[in-house]
Amino acid sequence: MELCKERQMLKEKEAKEKLERSKASHRAQLDEALAERVPSPPRETEHLKSQLGKISNKLQKALKDLDLQTFITQDLKVALEQMKGEKEALKKEVETQKMVLRKERQMPAVAKTNAELELENYQEMERAQVHKLQDELSKMEEALRKQEEGKTKLERSQASYRAQLEMQDQNNKNLVAAREKV
Repeated sequence: MELCKERQMLKEKEAKEKLERSKASHRAQLDEALAERVPSPPRETEHLKSQLGKISNKLQKALKDLDLQTFITQDLKVALEQMKGEKEALKKEVETQKMVLRKERQMPAVAKTNAELELENYQEMERAQVHKLQDELSKMEEALRKQEEGKTKLERSQASYRAQLEMQDQNNKNLVAAREKV
């Protein structure tokens, strides 16, 4: 960009210098012609004045064209700088949108990972609850089995006591009957 500016400025400077040299050369020729001049007929003087006027007009037109080109160049430079600024702003916007898109693309993966972690945590809690319930059930079954064993022992003891009572009762009846016979 700076190189383009420098080139343009050099071209403008060269054009102005060339124009000045051309003016100086024409003036020198005119001065020389006037100095060497032998009184010339009025027609020739008029012709030379006319030529000088035309050259002067052409030089002025060339200066105006150069000024116009300089003005247009400056406008183009301003427009170029503005476009560069817009380009940079667009680049930043594109980068921002890319980052947003990356984040949006990652969100389902993150959400899936979070959901999977939550499911794993829930499953772990459920497994722990099931294990706890299984332990409690095992303890209850053990207590019930012991209670059943105790009940069975008690029933056996009761049956044994009944049998002993019945034997005792039978012995007592036998004793009473034997006494009554005596």
